Amino acid sequence: MDALNQFFSNQTLFCAWCGWFSAQLIKYILGFFWRKERSIRYLFASGGMPSSHTSCMIALTTLIGFRCGFDSELFAAIAVVSIIVMYDAAGVRRETGRQGEALNNLFSFFEDANVNLFNETLKERVGHSPLQVLMGAILGVAVGLLFHFFG
Repeated sequence: MDALNQFFSNQTLFCAWCGWFSAQLIKYILGFFWRKERSIRYLFASGGMPSSHTSCMIALTTLIGFRCGFDSELFAAIAVVSIIVMYDAAGVRRETGRQGEALNNLFSFFEDANVNLFNETLKERVGHSPLQVLMGAILGVAVGLLFHFFG
């Protein structure tokens, strides 16, 4: 029972979760204003503005830097993982989305010819532009700073 209590009272873990959730909430709000859609899927969708992966990791990195020291081994490890996540979000995952878009166009072409190759539409919004990653990083720093000064 003590481990469960420790898990739910872990401020650092909660900070990372708040970084993710705040980005997802912003996506929901922007989805409403840009597309006039009120879809709960924006709270859980990947891709879009800002990057929730980046926000989560940078909030965690910022708080660990302040709590453990920016010269600690833990900060160094989490900073490297954060850089990998941001690179992946803007690079590999974005390319995956572009490939999904190209395949969906191909499937649509064959569907028009009454040839059914695939029954599902592939996800196209799985990655981020560099601006979306940057905005996620700025949001993550803000969340980390809030937890450091007020948490």
